[in-house]
Amino acid sequence: MRFRLSRRSQVLALAAVSAFAVTGCGGDEEATGSGAAGGSSAAKGTPVKLMTISAVGSPLTNYPDIEAATKAAADAINKSGGINGHPIEATFCNTKGDANGSTTCAREAVKEKVAAVVGDLDIFEPVSFPVLEKAKIPVVGQHPAGAENDFKSEYSFPLQSGNGAGYAAFAYAAAKEGKKRFLIVTIDLPIAATQNAWAEAGAKDAGLEVLPQVKIPAEGVTDYTPYVQQAKSQNADAILIVQGNAGTQGVLKAADAVGLDAMFGQSITSFGESEAASVKDISSKVFVGSPYPSINDESVPAIKAWHDDLDAAGVGKDPILRRTAGLNTWLAYHAVAQLGETIQGDITNESLFAALKQEAGPFDIQGLVSWEPAKSGSFGALPHFPPHDFHVQTFEDGKIVDSGVGKIPDPLKPSR
Repeated sequence: MRFRLSRRSQVLALAAVSAFAVTGCGGDEEATGSGAAGGSSAAKGTPVKLMTISAVGSPLTNYPDIEAATKAAADAINKSGGINGHPIEATFCNTKGDANGSTTCAREAVKEKVAAVVGDLDIFEPVSFPVLEKAKIPVVGQHPAGAENDFKSEYSFPLQSGNGAGYAAFAYAAAKEGKKRFLIVTIDLPIAATQNAWAEAGAKDAGLEVLPQVKIPAEGVTDYTPYVQQAKSQNADAILIVQGNAGTQGVLKAADAVGLDAMFGQSITSFGESEAASVKDISSKVFVGSPYPSINDESVPAIKAWHDDLDAAGVGKDPILRRTAGLNTWLAYHAVAQLGETIQGDITNESLFAALKQEAGPFDIQGLVSWEPAKSGSFGALPHFPPHDFHVQTFEDGKIVDSGVGKIPDPLKPSR
């Protein structure tokens, strides 16, 4: 079936410095976009087919950094000999921020018989993940965005606990900063409601008063002022914004216009340096929860290696191409590569899933993540979300820096 979306989006083109095998995501270009794969003369075995699914060019969610990281990681791993001599054939599939596009990408993954979907961030997983589950395709290293599949499915193997934990981390940070009244300004989607519950559980655990949420429709909003006025009328001093990239900017600009003075929170995947540039001075009031250190801290070897791989793949320096979501995707590819080294023979969805279930590891992923996939499914009420510390970051002159609040240990603990 061919899907035709109601709106057309432009896909950010990434320049490559060397010739590699290029694999597009099949199906209707309007629904899926295109992808790039790495190849190498050093790896001669049967290719390992992997796919990353996310949105580029959508006003709802926009992750060109994930597309860039897909290519950079595949290129780097292939230049090092692939996975046990098997080159990675990596495809990026663009959902265009649409449920039909997300489902089309999942069906394409099944059609192409990929070994895994890797490092994706897709807010429409509730409709696409079941397609992958039915085909027994594991999802590895995704950035969880609130879908139940991420924390319940036996085919889910994230490296970290995603946006919901980032939101809860902000609540703890707000309490540490002396704030008292916590409120969520949220997009009105079920996937957000799940994460909002985790954030409010963290806020209550931190001793904050939790105020009634302000809900904003998912589409058709051009003026955020009425919603911000609702937040202001409740005298909230810690406001978590659960919106996409564009919506977050809209809320912050409206808050500045009406004189709402508060500590604002978000997840690092929805508010980074590219978004900070659009709201200028307001960004200094924004605190983001992140599973990883600042993307600017190249004293961390993994951060430097990621930037180096992006440089080698010809990715530009625009901040929108170098964000934490992309870092997570890059780490996810390296996680699959390390796990794949334990597999004898061809790497398929069946052999990879079997390896994920074996008592192997912990795997040291670029010195940044300790990963034990066999333990996935054993973490309480959120069984596939591994407990770990979250960083709280803010912005100085538009650049992401550590906030000085300190790490938040397992911010999802009250929800487990």
